[in-house]
Formats: sequence, C-alpha cells, structure tokens
Amino acid sequence: MRPCSAIVKTVSHFESKVQIRYGDHEADASDIFDILSLGVPREAVVTLLAEGPDAEAVLDSLSILFDSFTLLFADDSGSR
Repeated sequence: MRPCSAIVKTVSHFESKVQIRYGDHEADASDIFDILSLGVPREAVVTLLAEGPDAEAVLDSLSILFDSFTLLFADDSGSR
C-alpha cells in the first residue's frame, strides 16, 4: 500500500479530525488528494495535528505507521 493510502485508511478508523502540516501548508489526512497536494518528499519532516475524542489514539496509530515507512524505505534504492 502506498504511504498516502495507508494514512487515509488509518485515519478513517477514528473520529478525530487529523491535519498534516508540511511547511506553511496543511492537508486533511482523510483526503488522499489533499495529502498529495502537499508534495512532501521522502524523509521530510511533517507535523500531525489531531482534534477529537480519540486524538491521542489516532496519533499513536499514525506514529506506528510512519515508523513502518521508515523501515520499509530504509533499504530502498529507488529501483524495483
């Protein structure tokens, strides 16, 4: 699964509203096109913001997901 799709799928299991901030721009983490519009390059730093009844849980889940991206792409030379 692609990173943006995995983010949207993860967020969809929670009630809280989640935003991804990259530079001066923010995207709704439940909208794949919104995330893609940020143009976040590999290994960039983003900020995750969540508001709602399960905000802490969704941020914990996203943290685990982002850690898996690090492991998944750590040895990726860019060729397939």
